[in-house]
Amino acid sequence: MDESNLSDLDYVQSGVPTTEECTKLDGTKAKIAICEVRDAIVPVFNDAGQPIEGKEKQIKQIYLEVEPFGQEIIGRDVKVSARYNLKDQDGKWVVSMHEKANTAKFLAKYNLESFNDAVGTPVIITKKTNPQTKRSWLAISI
Repeated sequence: MDESNLSDLDYVQSGVPTTEECTKLDGTKAKIAICEVRDAIVPVFNDAGQPIEGKEKQIKQIYLEVEPFGQEIIGRDVKVSARYNLKDQDGKWVVSMHEKANTAKFLAKYNLESFNDAVGTPVIITKKTNPQTKRSWLAISI
């Protein structure tokens, strides 16, 4: 096969669910399959909330991923993941339990004492939509 010829190109479906698929999967339950701490590089923001160009910092995050689901609803499996930032407190990475922190909201919503208990927990999948672009995606509800 020569990919430089239009007639030789394969056409494949994106792994990302369409808006219609997101609508069908909204409210579905799936179990957490992976819960781990990962390193991440994120932009540094100024006091106005704007990213400072070329400035980044390394942080740690809780990474969650659900078991593949959706086969019986949309005819194929999809995965949904979430990342929650940990807080650097005096050089030690900790889980923020402030009432507005996503980590605290997640633990409270799913009645968990810690992220150690997250694997196997059923979570609610929700459809999110960007109001400007109308782009939709799936997320773990918190």
